[in-house]
Amino acid sequence: MRPQLNGVSDSSWLGEPIDARPLFGAELTSLLDVLRDLRPAEWSKMAVPGWSVHDLAAHILGDYHGRLGWSTDGHRRAFAAGEPLEAFIHRVNQEWIDLHAGHSPAALIDTLALAGTQVTRQFERADLDATGL
Repeated sequence: MRPQLNGVSDSSWLGEPIDARPLFGAELTSLLDVLRDLRPAEWSKMAVPGWSVHDLAAHILGDYHGRLGWSTDGHRRAFAAGEPLEAFIHRVNQEWIDLHAGHSPAALIDTLALAGTQVTRQFERADLDATGL
């Protein structure tokens, strides 16, 4: 049984795919340039409500790790009993940030560069006609 979205059984209702794959490399380069230009005190400034620049960089690294299927010892992404999806997402994001709280900005930048490059390559090879992410 296949789910039907908006009364159709495929994704044609979404329209033509937009090939954003070539943009990921430039986005990564821009991110790394901004982070490298920050003064040490700027890493503790608020980037988004509740998160510093350091926290946001760690969050992006967590997204990269998730995209690549990497794991970090002791960091498991599993639902707690009765945990709703939204609470799970917020908890896992915060756990990842907490896990990297002691990492230096230089270490975060180096790891973001490595993982981000691999994510960019993964997207470049992605088949736009394939089902799934």
